[in-house]
Amino acid sequence: MPHPTEWSRGQAILANATVALLACVLVVVGMEIAAGVWLRFVASRQDFVQFASVRQLRARGFTPRFVAHRYLGHYPNPGFETEQNRHNSLGYRGDEIEVPKPDTEFRIVCLGGSTTYTSSVGNYRHSYPDRLQRYLRREGFTNVRVVNAGVNS
Repeated sequence: MPHPTEWSRGQAILANATVALLACVLVVVGMEIAAGVWLRFVASRQDFVQFASVRQLRARGFTPRFVAHRYLGHYPNPGFETEQNRHNSLGYRGDEIEVPKPDTEFRIVCLGGSTTYTSSVGNYRHSYPDRLQRYLRREGFTNVRVVNAGVNS
């Protein structure tokens, strides 16, 4: 192999590009290792739940709030439940829904993204679909059920 001072211009460019690529790979690998260490040993419970992979969540006994979906990307995990948040067996945020619908029941289905799901609110009872249902029932419409079919993002 020729001495670096004897390299052609093309060989010098190739050597520099190889060194730069190797440096970038090392930086990315280092950042990935640092993020893993932070997530495992330093991150708060809330940060862990927000940033961990589904595999990492399940390994620690957490049920993920959303699961992968072939066509939608993700959707609310059926049966997910915490102290103040829950998804019913159909994956909708809130209480169980009777299927098939009783003939005497009128249903309003709220569709949308994080605003409908009300992702920034931890308690599903404070989401606008649940509040709408309580309001309508207070006003005398006791046969109304409002379904929160929102999906975060």
